[in-house]
Amino acid sequence: MPILSAEQDVELNGDPYALPDGLLLGAPPALLRALVTHLVLTALNSKDQKSAFQSYRENWPADQYGKLMSNDDLAALLTAFTTKHPHLTDYVYADQGIPLMNADRWIAALVHRQFAEQGLPVLSVHDSFIIDYTRVAELKRVMAEA
Repeated sequence: MPILSAEQDVELNGDPYALPDGLLLGAPPALLRALVTHLVLTALNSKDQKSAFQSYRENWPADQYGKLMSNDDLAALLTAFTTKHPHLTDYVYADQGIPLMNADRWIAALVHRQFAEQGLPVLSVHDSFIIDYTRVAELKRVMAEA
């Protein structure tokens, strides 16, 4: 999601997955955030609502809250999310997985090249980097430029 926002020159402030309490009865904020995060990532990587909701439920164990959510609940969460982030509305159900992985790959390559030229080791772990803590500000700058 940060990549999609950056492509549109939208700066994300705070936790982009935090939504108002009370959207789902009985769901504390930490659970709501986990449900929203999983749902948004699934919806961004799906071609339509039906496949998104099916895939979402398949990835939860049988006894977990996410497995039991109705289509109405899932749609309400996505609506709340896109209301908070209207610039991402067109990306929901737009099969963004491959383009996002490609963008992430290029960002990682540029980060590694920048620090390799300085002789500084950087490790990639999924979409994160491990670097000397004194270079974090520089890492953030390089990532933003990439």
